[in-house]
Amino acid sequence: MPENYGLLRAVSSAERANMTRFVGGCPESRRTATRASPSAADWRVMTAYVISEVEILDEQLAERYRELARNSIEQYGGRYVVRGASPDVVEGSWPVEQRVVVVEFPSMRRAREWYDSPEYARALEVRGSALERRLFFVEDTDTD
Repeated sequence: MPENYGLLRAVSSAERANMTRFVGGCPESRRTATRASPSAADWRVMTAYVISEVEILDEQLAERYRELARNSIEQYGGRYVVRGASPDVVEGSWPVEQRVVVVEFPSMRRAREWYDSPEYARALEVRGSALERRLFFVEDTDTD
């Protein structure tokens, strides 16, 4: 038996229903056991979203940027949730030429690793001439 056998226990279906949902794609999100402590909070991994408000400056360069970004995002476990959509603004104003991009990562750690990666650095070299944007990271706060 593994030495840490006594530290882990199986999670019942009732406990699993009460635990924070996990998103696949990184090792810590695939755990199926919990510590023998009363709380499963130690095992929580929150999904992170990278949200970008984009205005295209050069369509050819933007296409190259999208290709490089897409490849790097996939390498770090990310996936597009919204890609280049024109929002339906119901309150406030939004410049008609701006689009929205939302990328989901399994954790904030993975989102930051992607952003700081050499793979994404190649896309960033193109980005400055291809598009203007506001970019921010948001961690999911859903605790259900």
